[in-house]
Amino acid sequence: MSHISFTQARANLAKLIQQSQQGEKAFIAQHGHTSAVLLSYSDYQKLHGTPQDLMQAWEAWHQQYRQGLNNEITEFQPERENSFGREFSW
Repeated sequence: MSHISFTQARANLAKLIQQSQQGEKAFIAQHGHTSAVLLSYSDYQKLHGTPQDLMQAWEAWHQQYRQGLNNEITEFQPERENSFGREFSW
């Protein structure tokens, strides 16, 4: 984990990307305040929870909604009565 200035990050971007792919994070500062973090895409996916491919996305969805799918009512239940309603005239 390194703390570097924006100018240093810009000058050493290729090296920082290689380090991030090895699991090292770089904290980048502008005007003396940390404003960004450079990390590998796989680390970002872990933090963000983004699946890596379609199958992982489907599995994540399936796990999340499995309980709801098992308990889902399959018969259609109309919300209104079948009556004609009230009379109306102009």
